[in-house]
Amino acid sequence: TMQHYFGRRDEVVAAVLSQAKAAAAPHFATLAEPLGSLEESVVAALRQLRLGFEQFGVGEIHALALVEGLRNATIGPITVDTVLEPSIAALATRLASHQQRGDMRRDVEPRHAALMLLAPPLLLFLHQQQLHGAQDYPVDLNGFFESHGRSFLRAHRASLAPE
Repeated sequence: TMQHYFGRRDEVVAAVLSQAKAAAAPHFATLAEPLGSLEESVVAALRQLRLGFEQFGVGEIHALALVEGLRNATIGPITVDTVLEPSIAALATRLASHQQRGDMRRDVEPRHAALMLLAPPLLLFLHQQQLHGAQDYPVDLNGFFESHGRSFLRAHRASLAPE
């Protein structure tokens, strides 16, 4: 039946990823909206990322996308378009708003900052959940997110005054 409707495996994976992107549209919209000060906004964005991984299957879709997309010239670009890029673009939009307000350093490209904000939590959740690292190498998630948020703010806040 799957072959009849989709043809090849790549087409099935592409359909699943496309559906996941559509289902996550409200999540991306929330990630794109700045909230209060840069500090409040970063904390809210990290909370939203964590919520997605812990309660809404974001980790599973990232795992599927990476497993199927790595070294696959067809699925790789679909993975970027449907799974990675929407989060990066949403966070970059949020951070660019803070940059325009003067909350965030102007010498930082918002997409670069978005990648810096997103990559560590993504790697952590893949490590802890999808790769089952929590079993032998558990990480204090609350401590991680607090530390990551503080580090990000120290690096990107317009005023480099101590916290």
